[in-house]
Amino acid sequence: MSRAERRPSAVAQFFTRIKWAYVIVSVFFLVLGILLLVRPEASLTVICRGLGILTAVFGVIRVLQYILRAPDGIGQRYDLAGGLFCLFIAALLIFRAREVAAILSVIVGIFILIDSVFKLQIALDARRTGVSSWGMMMLLACVSLLLGVLLVFDTFRGQAVLSIIMGCALIFEALVDLFTIFYVTTVVKGVKSAVQDAIDDATAIETTGEVISDD
Repeated sequence: MSRAERRPSAVAQFFTRIKWAYVIVSVFFLVLGILLLVRPEASLTVICRGLGILTAVFGVIRVLQYILRAPDGIGQRYDLAGGLFCLFIAALLIFRAREVAAILSVIVGIFILIDSVFKLQIALDARRTGVSSWGMMMLLACVSLLLGVLLVFDTFRGQAVLSIIMGCALIFEALVDLFTIFYVTTVVKGVKSAVQDAIDDATAIETTGEVISDD
């Protein structure tokens, strides 16, 4: 098998890894958002420590994946780096919970701002390629951007109100992320199908010397 034939498989594997990482992060924020809505009066310090424990578990899993799985090329997998980074974040959340809790809304807001910018680019790319649903993606991205700005500048009074707004923002962001993943996956599958059809037609022409018509 030639290098060119192997390349689509490598790209597909990379896309699958990114997709599932995005799904895990989205579910993670969905659970956190629900927790903040159900218990807005709960201490943010306790929430930070709980997040730290979950992040530590995820980091250990990533490190074990790197150790137990056979290598599949240099720079192909980032389980070790990702796992160590998660363990570092977990240590901050557990042992510096009070300091992190004081700026938790700002951290969440910055994350939402960064993520919404990427969504804006996806919406603009969808518009340039003629995708009909780009307007919905643009609207969702703008709402995410607004929520991120509100959290960064902390315009709310009281911890309970801030927790509720932060919970709503996280739930909305997680749902939009899952919708984006589903949408992008559908588009990628359509492109792959079109490319495969073109390859099959080109192969048939090279084999028979006849141009295949759709009629």
